[in-house]
Amino acid sequence: MIIDKLNRAEKYYFLNDNFKKAFEFILNNDLKSFEPGKYVIDGENSFVILAEDSPNPEFINMLEAHRKYIDIQIPLVGSFGVTWKALEDCKYIRQEFNEEKDATFFSDKPDFEIFLNENSFVILFPEEAHFAQPPTEYLKKAILKVRV
Repeated sequence: MIIDKLNRAEKYYFLNDNFKKAFEFILNNDLKSFEPGKYVIDGENSFVILAEDSPNPEFINMLEAHRKYIDIQIPLVGSFGVTWKALEDCKYIRQEFNEEKDATFFSDKPDFEIFLNENSFVILFPEEAHFAQPPTEYLKKAILKVRV
């Protein structure tokens, strides 16, 4: 996991051949004005999902882990928490791997939670189970998916 501010994103371009193009799309577009939905950046190599969310006390917390994509989560308006646990420590599979969703879901308790504010991001790699908590107020966020 990497947590940082968007203005320092270029420090991480070397980690993946697709990071530069993906982050530049985020940095060079006013995503706050985009409608929710999926926006392709570079075919299957990178895309962004823009989502709006609001408080939901009935939401079930399930850690998830991906195989094909690295998640980069970015609050555009508002803030939210992200829970985390090393994939190797997850023991309770709630839903087996779903190829279409690129996700396995777990019932394990997370080890910790971090909070993201506007202009920050978290990079979550396939060996990291995570869950984006429902916000306490309106939230618009970008979920950047970058092929491993």
